[in-house]
Amino acid sequence: MKIVTGDAFLSEQKRAKIGRRKYLKHAGGIVAIAVVAATGYGMYKTTRPAATEYSTTTITERETHTVTTTKTEEKLVEPTELVKITPEVNVAAVYLLTWGVYPNTRSSDWNLGTPYTPILGSYRSDDPRVVNWHIKWALEHGITHFIFVWQLETFHGFLNSKYAGEIGFFIWDSFEDPKFPERSEEREELIRHHITDYSRHMRRSNYLKIDGRPVIVFGNMGNVHLQYGSEWAAESVKDLRKIVSEISGKDPYIFGDFHPYSPQLYGANGPLWADAVDGFFGYYIIGPGFGVLSYDDLINTNLSVNKFWFELARKKKKGFIPHVLPSFSNKILHDRGIDDWLIHYPDSSPEKFRIMCRNARDMVDEKTKMVSVTAWNEYQEGAVIEPTLEYGFSHLKVIRDVFAR
Repeated sequence: MKIVTGDAFLSEQKRAKIGRRKYLKHAGGIVAIAVVAATGYGMYKTTRPAATEYSTTTITERETHTVTTTKTEEKLVEPTELVKITPEVNVAAVYLLTWGVYPNTRSSDWNLGTPYTPILGSYRSDDPRVVNWHIKWALEHGITHFIFVWQLETFHGFLNSKYAGEIGFFIWDSFEDPKFPERSEEREELIRHHITDYSRHMRRSNYLKIDGRPVIVFGNMGNVHLQYGSEWAAESVKDLRKIVSEISGKDPYIFGDFHPYSPQLYGANGPLWADAVDGFFGYYIIGPGFGVLSYDDLINTNLSVNKFWFELARKKKKGFIPHVLPSFSNKILHDRGIDDWLIHYPDSSPEKFRIMCRNARDMVDEKTKMVSVTAWNEYQEGAVIEPTLEYGFSHLKVIRDVFAR
């Protein structure tokens, strides 16, 4: 099969819009053709292979290429130019490392269904050729860091990318394996096991450090708080600090992830674990409630929750990274009976996302100078800023416009 592709280069001065899309059946699969209707732009063409195959997308820069692909040997054209921009506010995007790797697994198996379609097709996260494009697009739109949801087995995709040293990164780890341990000795053993896996990466020059201290996000502190109490959560943070210090020789800068619970759980002074961490972070701010919801209400919820943690951070002299969310929808998983709960924002859009980003910009902490976005590629929950056939580069353009103006 031959695929002729056109210009995929998008600098900070150019704009692309998806003008039309065609979905054609081809050899039992889907060939998705996205036509970019902007002056000087060619045609993007992608395929959607099975989850166990590498992407067959052949997107090139500045010239047209013809690439032959087969089921056994597939080629992904390499980016030939990287144009980094320097934003006024650092932007860190949550990045999942598991796509296309584990069958019948959430946030990995494309065949479970997704509301959006990557321009790169149904790729594998451990393919460095895919990561090359992700880093390129991120840096060209003002995203300075990836927040990796830690996965040792697939991290080599990033490490082997030719652009791995160009983008900053840090690690989010909930230490749930699959459930956070109930006994303190098991808790310490689990944390030590995880830190041993990735402590060496904290020494990299592009790993995020604040005042020379490597940053780590203790994920889902809200869950730990709910299951075992705030004191237990605080002790868990102390274990993490002790173990990272022992292994790396550095006192870590620990952000506590307050997801998934609202400020009402904690009270005006926040949880006890708030005094044990160095800053506050939210993986998700979702709400209010469950069901089919309005993104306008999500904007208000996001603003109020960010404001609570921003003010608490100032009160306790802690760091803070405000959070933004382009959308959320697990409707496909819910309708297939995989999830027994539903949160779906059918009216989300890039322009509404712009409002949320502007709100977050007003709460940027002077120390971190950073905003987080969930996510680059959380497809099965509809939280995606990566270029897609449905929205093109629209969400990335919003991020560039708001934080790199």
